[in-house]
Amino acid sequence: MVIAAGICVVVYLNSGPQSSNYAPRPASKPTAPANPLPTSARTSEPMKIPPVGETQPLSLGEIKYCLAERIRIERMQTIIDRTRDTHIRNFNSRVDNYNARCASYRYRQSDMTVARSEVEAMLPTLQSQAAEQVGGWH
Repeated sequence: MVIAAGICVVVYLNSGPQSSNYAPRPASKPTAPANPLPTSARTSEPMKIPPVGETQPLSLGEIKYCLAERIRIERMQTIIDRTRDTHIRNFNSRVDNYNARCASYRYRQSDMTVARSEVEAMLPTLQSQAAEQVGGWH
């Protein structure tokens, strides 16, 4: 008898509408940390390719991508073979893509400071990446 009553209760509870506006009250009121970390001290974001456009402010990861891509392009410019159409075409395509994403953007100064610091530490790696890319252009 108890089992049959329990099954009826479960069936009744599951037969109601699937969506609900009910949200339980939190046990206590959330509070902000007493000393929030400044933007420059927060955990860094990985590089992220920003969308094409100029209206949105870029995230830390997107700023890092733009700074890093500029370094790669500057290195490519010094090593491309200007007599090879594939080098010229690929380089120009890379510059066009950079310009569409990074030529004009907004950012928080604190994010730019963090991004510059992190990207500068990657300078040799970024320059090597540029050389490898150009080396693959046949």
